Amino acid sequence: MDPPMRLLFRTAVFCILLIVAGAQVYLPGFVAGRLGDGFREATGIAALDVSVRAFPAVQLLAGRVPRLAVTADDVLVDGLRVEQLQLEAENVRVGMGPLLRGRSPSIRAGGASVRLTVGSEALTEYARGLAGVPADIEVDVDEGGVELKGSVELFGGTIHAAVVGRFEADGDSGLVFVPGDVAVEGQSLPPFMVALLRELYAVHVDLTEGPLPMAVDEVVHEPGKLVVVGRPLLDGLGPAQN
Repeated sequence: MDPPMRLLFRTAVFCILLIVAGAQVYLPGFVAGRLGDGFREATGIAALDVSVRAFPAVQLLAGRVPRLAVTADDVLVDGLRVEQLQLEAENVRVGMGPLLRGRSPSIRAGGASVRLTVGSEALTEYARGLAGVPADIEVDVDEGGVELKGSVELFGGTIHAAVVGRFEADGDSGLVFVPGDVAVEGQSLPPFMVALLRELYAVHVDLTEGPLPMAVDEVVHEPGKLVVVGRPLLDGLGPAQN
């Protein structure tokens, strides 16, 4: 290769490397920002963060996003205050035409999951807002399950009762508290009153409504919080289509 061709070749390689390096620095943030605008419009959540991971980043120009993550804190879902909402998607296809023109792009994910973290205080606040539930109810969560404690007026007297159980997936619609044992301070109750107390402590959370509708797959009980894992029902986050 003669000197002029060698110089031209080196210049071309340098330009390509410069473009690739620039794309790696600039493109993920640009695409994440535009996708964030679309998610804010779709969910109504003003404060959310979107991150995009792609290497090499030039594949983003073709609308291919290997990994996408969305996080938001302190989100209300069916009146329940969610401490943190996390959405993760992979093999995402994005309509780059609308995105480059500043419009909400079409999105199709190969797979996506949602993770909600809800604290005991938020569950207590939610339960106290339900009709028919004791006004002083408290919800405690640990690895073994959930305990609901409160005072109930029955037959002219006050009963201090605690119901132990677990939150489980209610089909695909949300969460439901499944009661187990009933403990009553200093009193022995007949079976029909135990059944009545279980009804009084019924708690259900609908997760198919709200900013990011989801179908629940798993509920994990941890000290002081619930972790709810499932699949997003938001349009565009279903299986990718060829």
